[in-house]
Amino acid sequence: MSRLYLVRHGEAKPKDEDPERGLTDVGLADVSGMAAWAAAAGIRVDEIRHSGKLRAQQTAEILAEHLGTQSQAVPGLAPNDDPAGIA
Repeated sequence: MSRLYLVRHGEAKPKDEDPERGLTDVGLADVSGMAAWAAAAGIRVDEIRHSGKLRAQQTAEILAEHLGTQSQAVPGLAPNDDPAGIA
């Protein structure tokens, strides 16, 4: 049986502060804490995919580091993309 975990990115900076909307310090801390919990809980994943947006990439990289895997940007995961292609 396969499992799919859907994870939303951590808190992002406002667009007027950072046009690319990278993670805030709180967002980085929250994602790191959640990733550490997931690793301690024994969650294992084969891959982590993200949209390529900076906030999603940062979140995916933190998760990948804690879970011992790689992350990669893939088409079809942007906020306004049709989910049918990924499903």
